[in-house]
Amino acid sequence: ALADAMAQDDSGNSISTPASTTVMSPDTTGTLIHSSIPHKIIAVHGISDAVVVDTEDGLLVTTKSRAAGVKGIFQMLQKTGAVDDKGISQ
Repeated sequence: ALADAMAQDDSGNSISTPASTTVMSPDTTGTLIHSSIPHKIIAVHGISDAVVVDTEDGLLVTTKSRAAGVKGIFQMLQKTGAVDDKGISQ
């Protein structure tokens, strides 16, 4: 739903990054690419309907159809002690 609310390029990709971040997405369609990290190069090639989220603490790559399962990953990270209840890395 977030990707649909964002501006999209000619290939239907929604890209949200700092101005100093470079995104290259050849042959990629319908994909949400988000990064909060400045001065980074993100290359996504040949995928469709994916979600790519890059933060200082981690990287998530999934399909849009499976994005709801991210809650399960978060719960697994909590069980291992990798993150606290607020999602902050330990």
